[in-house]
Amino acid sequence: MHESSPMFEEAAAGGGSGGNDVDGTKARLDVLKKSLAIAPEQEKDWQAYADAVTNLVSTRQALQSGVQESLPSYLERMEKLLESREKVLVSKKAVLQKYRLLYQSLSLTQQEVMSREGRF
Repeated sequence: MHESSPMFEEAAAGGGSGGNDVDGTKARLDVLKKSLAIAPEQEKDWQAYADAVTNLVSTRQALQSGVQESLPSYLERMEKLLESREKVLVSKKAVLQKYRLLYQSLSLTQQEVMSREGRF
């Protein structure tokens, strides 16, 4: 569960799920971008980060929908589970890499906002 913050409340008020799906995540990212007041020279790093976060959420959604599949054996279910977790891990690593690049380009004030509200 995410900490309560104006960003999450505003995204939730917009009808999104607060980030548990792609649309909710995009809404949260829009609010975060406004809170950060991303400058034109930061746009490239911001977009790379936003794309990585959206990809992570999309990957999670796709894997959750696949959980409903009925696999006949325990071995197949475990293999599918590990494969799914590996995909999520790869996506999380990409988010971390893009977060670092963006964070380095932010001012101290922006870094404080990102640390407080930039969790996905």
